[in-house]
Amino acid sequence: MAENPPPLPARPAGFWWRSLAFLADAVPLGVLAQVLADRTAGADALAGKAAFDTWLHQLGEAYLKIAQTGKSDAFAAVLAAAPESMGDWFAHTGVVAMLTFTLVLGLQEVFLGGRTLGKMMVNLHVIDVRTGEPPTLAGCLLRSAWKAMFLWFPSPVISLLALVNFHLPLFRRDNRAFHDLATFTQVVDGRTSR
Repeated sequence: MAENPPPLPARPAGFWWRSLAFLADAVPLGVLAQVLADRTAGADALAGKAAFDTWLHQLGEAYLKIAQTGKSDAFAAVLAAAPESMGDWFAHTGVVAMLTFTLVLGLQEVFLGGRTLGKMMVNLHVIDVRTGEPPTLAGCLLRSAWKAMFLWFPSPVISLLALVNFHLPLFRRDNRAFHDLATFTQVVDGRTSR
């Protein structure tokens, strides 16, 4: 009697499907993070938000002046007068957004068997490449923390790494990015198998 052949490995998710799933996750989570940041902000962060809103309004008015008169001197003056206090607001928002993305995406992957709501929309899921099973809690949270850092950590070096990370699946046969390699995971297509 012949033995059953081993199962074929799952097909890696395509770049555009991964990107669409991430976008479907990131947009609502960005809105949620903004709402949470508004509700949890302290006095310094709220003052920074008010200063930023005022500065942004002045910037818009200066831009309209350029459109009407063609002179950019007012615009440059408003740019140079950016309030330092808005840094408190951006720091607070960044921390809230990083925590929101890490926890919500990570817990979705744990409780939905390697899926997030965005991945469910396009029938993708995450597997541990060593076992073929959904990743562990630690793996899911670490994957999500990497993605959150790439989105919300304000550093030129991190931004450059994020750009490389986004495009890395285009150049790898297994379509894995840094956060996949670091956590021994892979996003696979749930519609077909190899």
